[in-house]
Amino acid sequence: MLVRVNEHWLKTPFFTNKVKIKSEGDKHKLKQFEGSLYVSEDKSVGALNKGLSILKVALEDCGQSDVLNNKAITQAVTNIVLFVLNDASRLDLIYEKISEDSQSFRESVRLLVLITLFSKEIKLRKDKLIPFAKSAFLKDIGMSLIPPDYKQSKQLSAKAIDSVHEHVVLGCRELQSRGIEDSVIKIIKCHHENCDGSGYPHGLIKPEIPLEARIIRIIDTYVALTSQRHYREKFSRVEAIEKVYHAAQIGKFDHILTTKFINFIRLYPKGAKVELNDRSQAIVNKDLANGTVELADSHTVEKSIVDKVNIAKCLWFI
Repeated sequence: MLVRVNEHWLKTPFFTNKVKIKSEGDKHKLKQFEGSLYVSEDKSVGALNKGLSILKVALEDCGQSDVLNNKAITQAVTNIVLFVLNDASRLDLIYEKISEDSQSFRESVRLLVLITLFSKEIKLRKDKLIPFAKSAFLKDIGMSLIPPDYKQSKQLSAKAIDSVHEHVVLGCRELQSRGIEDSVIKIIKCHHENCDGSGYPHGLIKPEIPLEARIIRIIDTYVALTSQRHYREKFSRVEAIEKVYHAAQIGKFDHILTTKFINFIRLYPKGAKVELNDRSQAIVNKDLANGTVELADSHTVEKSIVDKVNIAKCLWFI
């Protein structure tokens, strides 16, 4: 049975106000809302429990970063994330399509949190923050509009790949019909474009791609690589950041923005030239993912010693 809770979703234990009752546990959670429930005939929507708080998701990715030590920033980010989720929940069908797949929803929220934190880190203009955050959350709505068998295939034909690539255009068209702002759609249109022109749907090059879309391309790749897929295991965070770094080194991703993201998340790829806090320089051999970094001379240092990756002197990926 699918029921609707006649309360704002932020006041309930669920990520939508429509809840599919699957177990006795669901019934127990809904008991406190007995006077506010009615049966819904709408399409079934999987309910994602709120047990994993928004900032806990961010903590998983930003455990080494200093940004979460700033209470003002974390409060501002929380407010923006809640605003975007609340605003998206008013889109009814669109929000349901995102939230019906708990894995996709978790990735969308995770990307939203990382994008918002990173935007604060690089001091993105305040008037750009909300459209940017909304585009990060809504960017893949078009995936719900392509044949589902394509999304589950381990190997795609050229025709299937073309169909998957259409999700950008289909999503933008759907969002436009729902009255989503042009500033949001402009970013979503370009979130799969690469700086070297190898992306889709239009094969744009760096000067033609909005800053926000270039950032999403980097962080979304990191989130995707560190998430489970039906055709592969998830990569570790260090492995993912090395692949992102490699994409920047060969010109696919914005090199400066990638380096800023690496410095923000404090995961260091092999071959990166870093500056230590005594102003000496070293080359990373391996991020040991335990708060230390092994340098090329086999010397291991605490991450707190590493000041930053030197943007101008990054080496080619080894």
